Amino acid sequence: MTKSSKPGEGLSFYETLSIQMQFVVPLIRRLQDVLGEQVVMDALEEANRREQEAARNSFPAGVEADCSGLIKKLEFIMHDALEYDVVRSDKEAAEFDVKSCGYQKLMKGLDAEDIGSAIICNMDYSYAEKAGMELTRTQTCMKGASHCDFRYRPRAVKQESSDNRSGGADRAQLDIYKRKES
Repeated sequence: MTKSSKPGEGLSFYETLSIQMQFVVPLIRRLQDVLGEQVVMDALEEANRREQEAARNSFPAGVEADCSGLIKKLEFIMHDALEYDVVRSDKEAAEFDVKSCGYQKLMKGLDAEDIGSAIICNMDYSYAEKAGMELTRTQTCMKGASHCDFRYRPRAVKQESSDNRSGGADRAQLDIYKRKES
């Protein structure tokens, strides 16, 4: 008897995302037609903000993040989609520059680079938050730059307080970590 495979099993992150975008991009375009481009883009930005907040709150209080090995851990996303140069990789920082981005090429092929940052690139900030990191990125291939500059640093250790047992962040904390990419 053959064991059945789960959907997406055996596919890389890039392959899975490529399949998803075949459905997501036309849906977003239809929503833009019905609701207006700015309304949909604002909704995507708000969804990203909420995802980042949830990710930030999921990292345990009192735990210190460590950047060593982060680039190696990201290989599941990068290995078949990105060509990159490592700038720095140690406990205090993980820095790399993406020279060629398969995600940008994918979205260009779908005539969707204008929404690529909102639905693909911005996921990087949530991944960073889940790992207790802060990501600074000033440019992306998706927005026409020559490369994406990823700069990860451990986020300041959040101490658990009696009035904040869930590890939740207040609005002032959220504003500190807002993404810097425009």
